[in-house]
Amino acid sequence: MTSAIISAADALALHSAGRDIVFLDVRFAPDKPDSRADYQAQHITGAHYVDLRTQLQGQGGGTAGARPLPGVEQLQQDITRWGINPDSLVIVYSDKTHAAAARAWFVLEWAGHQNAKFLDGGLNAWIAAGGTTSNETPADGHGTFEIITTGHLPTASADEIAGLIATNIPVFDARDPAGYEAGHIPGARSISSKLVLDETGHLLPKPAIEALFAANGAKPGDTVGVYCGGGVAAALESLALREIGIDARHFVGSFSAWSADPARPVAQGK
Repeated sequence: MTSAIISAADALALHSAGRDIVFLDVRFAPDKPDSRADYQAQHITGAHYVDLRTQLQGQGGGTAGARPLPGVEQLQQDITRWGINPDSLVIVYSDKTHAAAARAWFVLEWAGHQNAKFLDGGLNAWIAAGGTTSNETPADGHGTFEIITTGHLPTASADEIAGLIATNIPVFDARDPAGYEAGHIPGARSISSKLVLDETGHLLPKPAIEALFAANGAKPGDTVGVYCGGGVAAALESLALREIGIDARHFVGSFSAWSADPARPVAQGK
């Protein structure tokens, strides 16, 4: 299994060797409409700014959830503008909101680009490794990668999540415990996506991730479901699960989609 994680040292070495790399800077805060100013203050040299709300999601609402996957036509335009070619190595990163970068990884892989990597530790790790940064915005690219089909990473519908739970297959809620306790899918198990990262924003070693999920009924080779509030935190959890060989089915609509359907039950508490 090929890892979707790349270290800052490896990324810097490939960049220095002239590898065709496209860096995508993805920052997100639910209470902040636009993080472009943070990007403009400092980002990896040559990195393109990615707005999660307009480029990594479609029109949300109702049982589609808060952040459904983006439309193919719009995503194709952005991929072209970012300069992504079929053989490009695409490295996604964030400054602090690593789940947002994982959402970019998920979208690109789902759309068929099989060489997207999550920069472990994000921007801070790049700087610590000696990578250069800039406050200049790169020109639009002219990428040649074309989306032929989607679905190259598995997703799950609300019915499929309900089916997993009915057959005692683990479904993980990637929100913080407070969100889970306020309302969750009955039968789902609470594992915050923050638990797969250390205090520096690096993914935990694989044995530690395996132990975390083994304690909650999932081991390498298993299939599980995962969701969050709107499909961002669950992308990070899906990434971590896939790194240890667990087939994570990402319910992109997540709890925002589930709770919008009055026919769906909601549980509260731990």
